[in-house]
Amino acid sequence: MRTFFDVTQTMFSSFSLKEILKILVKKTVSATGAKAESLRLIDDPRIEYARENERGGIASIFLSSYHSRKRVIGILRLYSQEMRQYSGDEVAFLAGAAELASLAIINAKLYEKTKYDLSYWMTTQEYFDAKNTQRK
Repeated sequence: MRTFFDVTQTMFSSFSLKEILKILVKKTVSATGAKAESLRLIDDPRIEYARENERGGIASIFLSSYHSRKRVIGILRLYSQEMRQYSGDEVAFLAGAAELASLAIINAKLYEKTKYDLSYWMTTQEYFDAKNTQRK
């Protein structure tokens, strides 16, 4: 539970999408003892590169999807060197982390859009202010 709290706290400490994803990858690999992890923010096929995974020492893959309004927005994969079954607690942890990641990703995207919109409107306001000053 402490690890889940740490993941949550650090994930919401930034509005940078890149930083949020980096934190999520680092914390979930550490919490589960997985060999590696990948996170994709696109629709994802079930298993890619099966032969490459086998050659790389990957024996099992855990997949968890991130959702926003009933739409998949990302896929989290945990890679392990040994065949394993994830415990109920690990699955609950990863599912919870995925849900929180969805919120953090959406927040980061909204923050970036808001910054862009504000910049646009400030530039527009400066333009009209300059036009009004020229008329006087």
